[in-house]
Amino acid sequence: AELAEAKVAELEPKADQWDAFADAHGTYDLNAVAKILGTGRQRLMRQLRDDKVLTLSNLPRQEHVDAGRFEVKTSSWTRPDGEQQVSRSTRVTPKGLDWLSKRYAQPGKLVAIRNPA
Repeated sequence: AELAEAKVAELEPKADQWDAFADAHGTYDLNAVAKILGTGRQRLMRQLRDDKVLTLSNLPRQEHVDAGRFEVKTSSWTRPDGEQQVSRSTRVTPKGLDWLSKRYAQPGKLVAIRNPA
């Protein structure tokens, strides 16, 4: 019982921190999500492409947007030559962050993202 109480005391601050991430408003970029999950951005994006979560252009598949896990942020700007440019970036919602952590969690690790061969 004492060991169990010690483990609860050890994990409780981590759970509170995770709750703060999951209950946040707004979205996260993939770099921030990778850091939260304890991996690198490129490794995370490769894993998500391999698992058909992201397309080859690193945008979320529609089923994940519809599920509220990801959003696509569109922005535009004007180049010095006057040409209008548009960019799209993948954003992860708090719901998506929670989904990703559960999908890739393994005992003893926050996430199980495969290292490149």
